[in-house]
Amino acid sequence: MDDLINRHWTWKEALEKYREELHDSGRHAESTIKMRINLLEKVASFALKRGVKTPSESSKTFLQEYFKSRTLANSTRVTQKRYLAHFYEFLEEHYVVIDNIANLLPTPKIYKKERIIPSNDEIRSVYSSVFEKKNPAIISRDLVILDLLLNPAIRVSELVALRVQDVFFEDRLILVTRKGGHQQMLPVKDETLEHIMEMLEYRQSYEQSDSLFITAKRYKGKIRPLGVRGAQKIVAQYLLRNCKLNKLSYGPHLLRHAGGTMMCRNGADLPTVQSILGHKRIETTMIYQHTDDEQRRKAIDRGESFSLLDKKSA
Repeated sequence: MDDLINRHWTWKEALEKYREELHDSGRHAESTIKMRINLLEKVASFALKRGVKTPSESSKTFLQEYFKSRTLANSTRVTQKRYLAHFYEFLEEHYVVIDNIANLLPTPKIYKKERIIPSNDEIRSVYSSVFEKKNPAIISRDLVILDLLLNPAIRVSELVALRVQDVFFEDRLILVTRKGGHQQMLPVKDETLEHIMEMLEYRQSYEQSDSLFITAKRYKGKIRPLGVRGAQKIVAQYLLRNCKLNKLSYGPHLLRHAGGTMMCRNGADLPTVQSILGHKRIETTMIYQHTDDEQRRKAIDRGESFSLLDKKSA
């Protein structure tokens, strides 16, 4: 215990220093930091009620009692265990605790269902339904939204953050502000650029805005930049009408997932797909390699039929 020079840290001190480290590392979005600290504040509150005054006094049994007191799905337990393990690793590095007790906890098993994505025919129906709109400005805007969510499959938060000056028509590129704040140039298809040009041409007659996407209706006499919720509603209305999927799956990320899956199916290597999608970990990109029944059938049919060869030679 003599080596634990910071064993006196209170829960409040430990959380403040941990928050600073997460922020200074630059590897975590503010929303992620807030979520992690929120969890640790609950753990700290639970600890103080049970007389565990400092993190150095906590134990494996204490963490087990915390999880027993919470009604959580296994997937949430896995995430919270990972967050706690990172926190206790921080404490271990700063000589607050001897061992990372969170790593001693069992990891719940998660049986993942295969993710459902719309078929090519359903996506074609989605695009066809856009042209049922009467306003040509809305048609061009919604086509651009669908294009960018599918290919290059950017996140909805990245989509609504795009500005007019982020589109480089001659270079066929867009400048995307990624999750975490860094920026990346991504190529876009010619038809997407054509849709963007049409959208901006229609807009010139009634609205000037730095935001690439704006709302269709005015609020207090002004057109506002399109937000995440607005983009989600636009996409959901098309998917609900044209795709027979689980309702919980409807939304912009469904198109992003479909776009990433298409890249993998069309032969793009994982590191390239990882770069386009903006994933930090290759394991995240690997979920886009999932197969469907048609692919399994083709794989089986391509195999050699040795039993037929035996019959022919008999």
